Amino acid sequence: MSPNKLAEVLTSAQRQRDLCQTTPSMHAYQQISALAVGICAFATPDTRKVSALAAHAAKRTEALITNGAGAPLSPERAQDLDQFESTLVLIRRYIESVPKRGNKPSKFALSALTFRSESARLEAQLDRVYQSLTSKAHTRARNEYILEVATLGTRVAGAICEIPLPGLNFLKPVVGLAVLICDTAKVISGDFLRPPR
Repeated sequence: MSPNKLAEVLTSAQRQRDLCQTTPSMHAYQQISALAVGICAFATPDTRKVSALAAHAAKRTEALITNGAGAPLSPERAQDLDQFESTLVLIRRYIESVPKRGNKPSKFALSALTFRSESARLEAQLDRVYQSLTSKAHTRARNEYILEVATLGTRVAGAICEIPLPGLNFLKPVVGLAVLICDTAKVISGDFLRPPR
């Protein structure tokens, strides 16, 4: 990776870290944004795989923060963020352990093969945790959307039943029950999504 690209990724990670520090709703992401900056700052562009791994970690972190900043921090999401953070710590330790230029192993040495496999393993582990976090956020948003549509539908049906037509009176109890069920479901799901105190 060229030094310019790594510098661009580092600058972007620093902006994301500053945003997390100054925005109250993003305080939960401060630690992982700081780790991404540290990873990029320590990586040197002379080792292509190391700089590519650092850039990948920084881009995944930025995407996670950008996509998940509005999502409520449930205990499950906090646990997944801790797992993401621990993966970033592993990547940082790994990048710190790689020898600098001049101390590199030969291209086909056993340690070079171990280096490549460990780099690929860490990248895959980060991708798994990232996919887990983003798919759960998408599923939660989809479920909330479906619940909102159902609630709106029951409210419309309730309004239609209020029209003084003789054939609609028997539907009022059914619609009232449906409204009650939707409201209860919203309250229950809201309790699960509310951050712990």
